[in-house]
Amino acid sequence: GEGGAYLSMSPSRSKGMAELLQQLVGFSAGVDKAAATRDFLERIETFSQKLPEEQVNDFRSQVVGYCVEQDLQDAPVAISGLSQALDGVDAAAFSSYLADHLPEGGGPLLLDRRSLQRYVKFAGRERDLAISFSSHQLNKRVHYQAETDTLSITGLPKMLRSQLLGHVEE
Repeated sequence: GEGGAYLSMSPSRSKGMAELLQQLVGFSAGVDKAAATRDFLERIETFSQKLPEEQVNDFRSQVVGYCVEQDLQDAPVAISGLSQALDGVDAAAFSSYLADHLPEGGGPLLLDRRSLQRYVKFAGRERDLAISFSSHQLNKRVHYQAETDTLSITGLPKMLRSQLLGHVEE
């Protein structure tokens, strides 16, 4: 089945037997989910550049939504399943693009949920401050200056603006 990507092995006193078993079952240590997710998101980003601009954010959100849902079910992401789940995208073209451009070919992907979520949303919080915004707002409404570690927001949400104006008038 598709769930056969994990194998847990406990260290044995008999090192030779453990190594032999690993070779027999074709076991390789660990899956680098973060690296796999980075490769995957780079491909998603490149593919999204071929789409009409008004479709890009929806496409990214659909991809991440599907992948996070699979992760919540402890299931790998099958490219065919992902392709079929996307609205407004040619499933065959998307599927063959990923198969041609990912190291895994067309195999199931084990992805890192936190990296996926950061792709569509930036968020951070401390005791007295919480900020989150869609990543597509960066360099549009939200600007970050690394030299001064400053975040500038243009066009505040109405509710926040009215709270600020109410506080300033007091």
